[in-house]
Amino acid sequence: MNTQTVLKNAKRLARNSGLTYQQIGQRMGYPPKSARQSVGQFLNSTNPTVNMLVRFTKALGVDAKELL
Repeated sequence: MNTQTVLKNAKRLARNSGLTYQQIGQRMGYPPKSARQSVGQFLNSTNPTVNMLVRFTKALGVDAKELL
């Protein structure tokens, strides 16, 4: 898996979702106070975990294959 490609696709999916980082973060299970910041950190990370990628795609309602 090429991390840069995955994160580039994640950012595109987030942009096209029509959701704010706050909404995505809350759907990922983050508390409201840290949801927006947590998504921003995830999307700018250099080594996201598979668990985080799965939580992200579930929050957006997309197939994880769309990250590849």
